[in-house]
Amino acid sequence: MVVIQSYMTLHFIILLERRKTKVCKELAIVSISNNGLKIAKKILSLIDGDLYCLSKYAKDDCVKFENLSEITERIFKEYKALVYIMATGIVVRSIAKVLNNKFSDPAVIVIDDGGNFVVSLLSGHFGGANELTLRLAKILNATAVITTATDVHNKFAIDVYMKKYGMLVNNYKLLKDFSVSVLNDNSMRIYIDEELEEFEFSRELTERLSKAVFDRFFQEYDLSITFRDYVHSKLILYPKVLHVGLGFTSKVSYEDLLNKINYIFKKNKLSLKSLKTISSIDRKAESESFKHLISYMNKKYLVNAISYRVEDIKPYEDKFPTSDFVRRTVGVGSVARPCAYLSSNKGKELFYEKFEGITVSVFLENPKGESW
Repeated sequence: MVVIQSYMTLHFIILLERRKTKVCKELAIVSISNNGLKIAKKILSLIDGDLYCLSKYAKDDCVKFENLSEITERIFKEYKALVYIMATGIVVRSIAKVLNNKFSDPAVIVIDDGGNFVVSLLSGHFGGANELTLRLAKILNATAVITTATDVHNKFAIDVYMKKYGMLVNNYKLLKDFSVSVLNDNSMRIYIDEELEEFEFSRELTERLSKAVFDRFFQEYDLSITFRDYVHSKLILYPKVLHVGLGFTSKVSYEDLLNKINYIFKKNKLSLKSLKTISSIDRKAESESFKHLISYMNKKYLVNAISYRVEDIKPYEDKFPTSDFVRRTVGVGSVARPCAYLSSNKGKELFYEKFEGITVSVFLENPKGESW
């Protein structure tokens, strides 16, 4: 088995919203004083990153700059996290013109010149600033300052939850409204697909929101956890639990593959936001049509590709109907179904359909095994 592409990282939201054409660096530390330089080097002795210093205090091992606003405008788009060692007011003024939104802005952290306080200033949850703030405070033996309300009141943070489990959302703007409801202890109606009850994310949600009403009989919900497209809910989170296996002839185009997947998902009211992998046998996965399909689906839905060898598939092909023609062509009698079966952790087949030159199998992931 070979994972061809995998972009489901800790910063999946950032990668989805921006930087699609450029690999993003992890960390930049910006210093404007001698003492700030000492603090930065202490951090960089334990964490990998790049160091930017005001020219007046720069050493040979850092990138020099003259204007803070200009260097900020540049590095704001290049890094996942920015650490400024200076006064908070200076940082606020320097980032003001480059701010976009909480789903795409990098984590911004401020450390005072004495190394006493580490402040999570921007993108505390989605960007990971809160997590990095705690780590830096430990390194410097400093006080961490985190002001996000859910953290202050030890409440359930929906954005941290969806990031933890790699979920996509129907509308980012509704996350704020849901968080306000949690903070105010408002009554909430929550829907979880019956097939998802055994997943860890479902158990965590029911434990953390124990006062909410979990049911499947309301006409509308405040939050739904589902892989389907027909649930009436304000906020919908889509866990990555669906796996597609493909078998196809050499004449099939990228458009043909995409259209058939779209057709099956629409016909059966499944959400492509819950699609985690698309898999096939290695010789098919190397085709231009498959590569083009994965490139498109990864950019739009963060879908990963998996390639299986003949020896990976053989032990499981007889679980499904086989074809002598397919066996003569690729070495095994079935491709789509065993590939989806394997990528889903030996899960449950939801739908299978055969078209001219293409077979598509959709499996629901098995929550009890180890992930691929």
